[in-house]
Amino acid sequence: MTQRLKIDKVYLELPAGSEAAFPSAPDATCITAEKPETPEPLEDTPYIYRPNDPFQVQIDEARMVASIDSSHKPWVKKTWFVLFVIGPLVYAQLLALSLTSQASGWEWLKRFIGANAVILPIWLLYYSIWRRKTRKS
Repeated sequence: MTQRLKIDKVYLELPAGSEAAFPSAPDATCITAEKPETPEPLEDTPYIYRPNDPFQVQIDEARMVASIDSSHKPWVKKTWFVLFVIGPLVYAQLLALSLTSQASGWEWLKRFIGANAVILPIWLLYYSIWRRKTRKS
């Protein structure tokens, strides 16, 4: 005896003794799917450090910076202060001096004050951001 399956417009005939033949048609009522009320908790994937993976370098650097806790290391606060507050101020003053290098007398002073009037408000934003971050910790 052969079984006949219809798949779209194609009929498939399976001999009774073949491995692909179904022993009998299963009842639709005996198969029930169970779904739990609460979803399964998601597990964090363990972080794997891969130093030789070129696509992983940026992720490793970001995780390294995020793992530094400045409350236990005061040198971290000082380093960030020098890099992001004092550094831009020094560069700003050097820029202001370079803009005034061709002038002399009162013209020099006017250019220096004008350059600082533009540069210092931007630097104050850097300082206020740093100050706000250090007050939280």
